[in-house]
Amino acid sequence: MLTLGKESRPFFFNPFKNRFLYLLIGSHVLLAVALGEIFAFAPDERGYVGIFHQVYQRGFSTASLLGWSNSQAFFLRVIYSPAKILTMVGVSDHLAIRILAITTSGIAVYLLMCVSKFENRFRVPRHYQILLFTPSFFLWMTLGLRESFIYLALSMICVGFYLIGYERGREGFVFLFLGNLIIFETKSYLFLLVACAAIAAVGSVLLGSAERKVIQGYVVLAVVLPAIINPLGVTYLSGSIRSQLSSLSAVGSTTISPVGDSNAQTASENTASTTAGLKSAISSHPDSVVSKILTGLGFTGEESSTGPSARHYLTSRLNVTPAHFSDPISIVSRTAGFLFTPFPFIDNGSLFENLASFESPFWWFLYIAFGVVIWRRVRHKAYDALFVFVLSFSILFILFSAFTEINVGTMARHRSVLVIPLLYLTVASYKENYKEVVRQ
Repeated sequence: MLTLGKESRPFFFNPFKNRFLYLLIGSHVLLAVALGEIFAFAPDERGYVGIFHQVYQRGFSTASLLGWSNSQAFFLRVIYSPAKILTMVGVSDHLAIRILAITTSGIAVYLLMCVSKFENRFRVPRHYQILLFTPSFFLWMTLGLRESFIYLALSMICVGFYLIGYERGREGFVFLFLGNLIIFETKSYLFLLVACAAIAAVGSVLLGSAERKVIQGYVVLAVVLPAIINPLGVTYLSGSIRSQLSSLSAVGSTTISPVGDSNAQTASENTASTTAGLKSAISSHPDSVVSKILTGLGFTGEESSTGPSARHYLTSRLNVTPAHFSDPISIVSRTAGFLFTPFPFIDNGSLFENLASFESPFWWFLYIAFGVVIWRRVRHKAYDALFVFVLSFSILFILFSAFTEINVGTMARHRSVLVIPLLYLTVASYKENYKEVVRQ
């Protein structure tokens, strides 16, 4: 059993005896079943279902797969294996990968709870539990996309740095390595940001004694190993970066795009696709729970001149202009836009964005909690590895997003990446005896 601190308190706990985890996972499963074959809330989920259907076919290759081009076929076969087992006992493909997404998201939350319980002597703060039920984040944890793997990877990386803060280098290395491997295979540009943040953590707080230099080596090895394991992924990533730089040089623009990510569709196209998909779903599955709810909100499968779907929205507000290096004001405005929009009680461009705006206060609460943690850490000069990593990664990710996001819908989905690392730092808040505990 892994124990930490001068009192040797256990770090892990039995997840099967935790009622909150049952509530969280059970709610996700209910949503996954209720959605059925409705993919309108994330149209590309249908594409991931198709990829899952091909993964175990002979000759399968990721070379031209949108979203998984940086991944190895072996990696996909491993991570999708639990879903494959479910299909062998009669579960449909779309529900199988949703259950897999719920499971991986659940493990990410479990690791977060391990830190929270250890920090609070088995008292679990309620604030982050409420944030986990924020509608959009809750949805991304349920759907069979890549987001759940990203949440798991970031959770493992944060646990790795947390353990390193208690000088548990070997255990921390295992979590760091697995987290870096998953995120490198899943979304390579995030791996770059994680690597930069890890270097910042190593350079600022892990230099000094011989023991800390050993831990520094663990961190570096955990970052380098995924690239060694997947050299073709490195080639793909470096080629994408060179292509981006060549494009910038040719057109004289300072706008960049996420590496290996599909972000080119305009917001109006996304909105039209979502609306059409929902109408089609209602017509095809009128008896499903989600269809009945949407019908109750005023959506129907037929064209109508009344109801919410017939209102006119300023769809131009769904598209945003990325920041430019030559315009510092645009960097500030797009950073603020990425973090705080959409706003409640105004027209955000579509009914879905207007509905999503009412969860914005939950995001603002998370930012405030994060800001308080930063202030306390700085005031007490508590610059442990987890703090430096999360702060560095968050800054890099927010700035990167300010230069790449082109529509509000995609922006909101990508913003969910921040939830896990920010919550880690809020539950692992500074304690007066922090330095004494670390020395044990």
